[in-house]
Formats: sequence, structure tokens, C-alpha cells
Amino acid sequence: MSSKRPVPRRTTRLALALASVLVLVIVFAGVVSALTAGNVDGVWGDPPGTNPQEFRWCYAPDNTGAPAGDPTSCSTSNAGIQNGPNSTLTDENQVRYGDPAVGSGSANRSGFGFNGNNSVGVVAADTPFYLGRFTHYNRPIYADPVLTDISIDVTVGGILCDDNSVPAEGSTQTFTYDVTLEETNNNPDNWPNDTCPYGETVPYNNPYGGC
Repeated sequence: MSSKRPVPRRTTRLALALASVLVLVIVFAGVVSALTAGNVDGVWGDPPGTNPQEFRWCYAPDNTGAPAGDPTSCSTSNAGIQNGPNSTLTDENQVRYGDPAVGSGSANRSGFGFNGNNSVGVVAADTPFYLGRFTHYNRPIYADPVLTDISIDVTVGGILCDDNSVPAEGSTQTFTYDVTLEETNNNPDNWPNDTCPYGETVPYNNPYGGC
């Protein structure tokens, strides 16, 4: 077991956690039979309160098999870049923040990404279905304040009832979720008996040091 290599800091937090991919599901109220849905797109909102350090909205390539990774373009002032003239409804929208402790640029900032399903298809009643991929991009960063939570509007288009009629709520519906984040300091004092911040039962593949 190797030891963690802490990055020097003063009053800022050094964020270093575990990248994860989640599958989101929703249930349409009142739906008791099959439905059809098309494209899903997620757009990130504004962080509450004071903006996290070096916060920005971004978009990235549409990678259906894995997280998109490095953003294509970002803006520190315009959330509309996520669906702007150079981005699409099928790419991955991201938020990034923090000063990179290793490297530079937005690819080395922490953040979230969401790439919606480009074509949901037919969904049977009472059956969870794949909306898209949510990714936590973990990078070692300095940030004060840190990102604690942010909303995302998930829009599902092309919704049809089993008889191909349009639902009373419309063929395009938007659902808002709040995503929260608890950052952890890269400080050995937090784990006095273990250099693994999550314990030995959780794989921790960290290129900057760890288990």
C-alpha cells in the first residue's frame, strides 16, 4: 500500500474523491402503459450562493460508451454554451471548477457531466429506463469556496403514449434534479490508520497516489 501524496494548501480545500457513473431513472406520473421517448438532454443551472472558485459551464463530445472526459469549450459567464451554436442536444454538458493542483485548463478541474440517451425508445409500464450517464470528474484541485450542490434540468423529448398520441403534458417534458457534493481534503490526518480515503473495501485508482 503506497502513501498518499498531499498537495500543499493554505485555507483552500484540496478536492480528491472517486469518479463515478450513475444511471438516472424517472417515473412519469399517471403513466400506466407503455410509452415512447426520444432524445434526453441535461442542462446545468447556476450554483447556489457564491460561485465556486473558477466555476464554468462546458460541453464535451457525445461519447455513448464512456464519460466524455475533456471539455470541448467552456464559459465562466454563459450557461447557454451548453446548448449554444457549437454544441448539440446529443453532447455531454459539464460544469467544472477549481484551480488544478496538477496540470492546467478545464480538463484538470473537478466537476460533473451528463450525457443524455440519444434515443430512449419504447418503455414498458413500471420499468426503469436509461436516461443518460452522470459522471463525477474528480481532479486534485484548490478551491475556496467549493461546489456543494447544483441543479440540472433533464429534458426528455419525443414522448408518445402507447397509441402514439401526445401526452396531455406535452411531448417534451423537463425534470429538475439537485445534485449535491461533499468534497474531501487530501489530508493524511483525516485517515490516521489508512492511506485509503474510502477504506480498503472500495477500489481507489488514483494516479496521484493512494491505494
